[in-house]
Amino acid sequence: MRWTLRVAMALAAVPIGAQQPRATAVLPGFRSPVWMDTTGQARVLAASRDRVFAEVDSALQSLGIPLEIRAPGAGLVGTGKLKTQRRLGGERISRWLDCGAGARGATADVYQVSLALLGMVRQVHADSVELRVALAAGAQDFSGPLGDPISCSSTGALEERVLAAVASRLKAP
Repeated sequence: MRWTLRVAMALAAVPIGAQQPRATAVLPGFRSPVWMDTTGQARVLAASRDRVFAEVDSALQSLGIPLEIRAPGAGLVGTGKLKTQRRLGGERISRWLDCGAGARGATADVYQVSLALLGMVRQVHADSVELRVALAAGAQDFSGPLGDPISCSSTGALEERVLAAVASRLKAP
């Protein structure tokens, strides 16, 4: 199954120049794309957009997340095509994702997981920005195309870990 992360222009009743880039993830187990800016956790931070962008980039790297998306102008950093199994960020994947359970335990821990993890930085006031961290994932049994892919839901723990790490880094001198 093919999956990607795309950045698209939002269809809205605003002039073209005022539209924000939108990221969508196409993942196994989902029938339609996931709009990443409509999911996840957001926090307003009193810092510059560039500083928050750099700190979220650093926080994601410290978790061992390979970042193929770095678009400072659009305020997007993360990955749209990470395939992993068993562990992520030093924890079992089931700490971050709920994909159900079976005879072998938590599905997230025994299936191959395809995920999109994105930090989105958006200026909200002259002296503050909103940081949204979004995670979307699907899982596939190692039997490959013989089994149906499963959509997973986030527990919110990974997003909170990234937000807390960024907030902590911003307080450090």
